[in-house]
Amino acid sequence: MEPIDMFLMAEEFFSSIGLKNMTAHFWKYSVIEKPRDGRQIDCHSSAHDFNDGKNFRIKMCSLVDFYSLQTVFHEMGHIQYQMHYAQLPYLFRRSANPGFHETIGDVILLSAMTPDYLRSVGLLENNTAKNTKKYEYEINFLMKMALEHVVSPLYAYIIDHWRHRVYKGYIKPDELNTKYWKYRLRYQGVCPPVKRTENHFDIGAKYHIAAGVEYNRYLFSNILQFQIQEILCNEINHKGPLHECNIYKQKKAGELLAKLLKQGKSKPWKEILNEFSGKKYTKLDATALVNYFEPLMKWLQRKNMKEYKGWNSTDPMSCPGANDSDADTV
Repeated sequence: MEPIDMFLMAEEFFSSIGLKNMTAHFWKYSVIEKPRDGRQIDCHSSAHDFNDGKNFRIKMCSLVDFYSLQTVFHEMGHIQYQMHYAQLPYLFRRSANPGFHETIGDVILLSAMTPDYLRSVGLLENNTAKNTKKYEYEINFLMKMALEHVVSPLYAYIIDHWRHRVYKGYIKPDELNTKYWKYRLRYQGVCPPVKRTENHFDIGAKYHIAAGVEYNRYLFSNILQFQIQEILCNEINHKGPLHECNIYKQKKAGELLAKLLKQGKSKPWKEILNEFSGKKYTKLDATALVNYFEPLMKWLQRKNMKEYKGWNSTDPMSCPGANDSDADTV
């Protein structure tokens, strides 16, 4: 497999549900892997709309691995959104809110990461879902998805919580790194592997901090994508757990999703969501997310029954410290 094959796989998934193929300009001008002639480029993956209705591109230094495959689906989701609202007046050529734009590719990934789809494209062996191991595989799959979709919203909150408090003057210049690690410990139970000081600026390594891009869009997306997945799965009359739903080759799901994409920012996002959901949702709702991970939640409740809940530390800038008997609770 080459990087181009991952892009073709993503395009085939989108087209299988009736969404658009990539344009000739996309294939001619996109940068899908690091230049081999020694040129230096910004390798942060991104999708670009040149606002002429045909020129859409992805810039990405993709490798042939699972992470890059997921990123390809995510970025192509941006392109799908851009192509679908391209007919609107310029001011409406954007997503209903920034979180919607981050959601589309990730909704498709909820199907593309299912064992059912991965087996269909030859990325998972057919014998990996025997009944004797089905439960173990299910929990393992859900744990992987939870590490991406349940843990990350807390990090998204930390990024913009820190940034907001800096802008408001609540965080002083001599405590930028201390506050960052304090929030990481408080909300995630994470501490740095080596001692940190105010001579370091660890949060600045995050692209969205350096580039001035708000990060709450990912918190929003991590909840919304499960709502959209639930709606699409109901549209195709899926029976069974939500995490087993695969909309691959389901044109009815694509038709419904396309209606959302075509509206761009022409209406308030709550109104668009309300119409898309058949008046079920008018706001963010984590019920679908909880339903998706229900088997894992029950497994974790049993597994962690005797575990201590919470963490302590005398210094959020240094690990360890969680087991100190005289530590202050953060």
